[in-house]
Amino acid sequence: MEALARLTGSQIAAILRCAASVLDACLSERLECIDPPVATTACLRRHGLTEASIKRLWSRLPPETRLTIFRAPGVEVDMVLVHSKGVCCHLGDSTPLDPLDCRRLGLSKTTNANMLHVYFEGDIEGNVVRMNALRLLVIASRLGFDSRRLLEAALKAVEERDCNAIRGELERLVETFKPVLKLLSPQLPDSLHVLAQRSPFLRTVRTKCNI
Repeated sequence: MEALARLTGSQIAAILRCAASVLDACLSERLECIDPPVATTACLRRHGLTEASIKRLWSRLPPETRLTIFRAPGVEVDMVLVHSKGVCCHLGDSTPLDPLDCRRLGLSKTTNANMLHVYFEGDIEGNVVRMNALRLLVIASRLGFDSRRLLEAALKAVEERDCNAIRGELERLVETFKPVLKLLSPQLPDSLHVLAQRSPFLRTVRTKCNI
């Protein structure tokens, strides 16, 4: 949480808008989106951050930030933010894509680019699985969940301090993945109430969002 606490509301909002633009591209272009960044300098610039604010954002993000979303005996699920520099490409000059989709679309590459990836990492009885968060939202969308609305609710929570909408979206997200969660482990949450009880991350924000 310390790394996120160093970011401003406008920086977090720009990251969410970047994530929404990547999600839109994944769904509208029917891309694989296996491992796209949620944000790059070009995307943050497009969504309103100044060069100075972008520079501060990258300087405040360590190579890895780990937030525990859920913990129970034998099970832990973390959200992992990874800041790296490397090769990336953009659709329309500002929407970052997964390398596989870049090759498929024949897009030109940018070298030495700052990128932020977000993953969900599950450790179940010592078996670790990591999945890109945007890939997870694409899968959820194809299962009938409105992932775009979840990002819009998160943006509203950041910009307007209104967390009512995101509570409902999180409930629907847990419900969408409930069969898979129970298949993986009976310890995994099957409701937002259970998730909030066992989530160190949600406990830090529940006073603001009443989750």
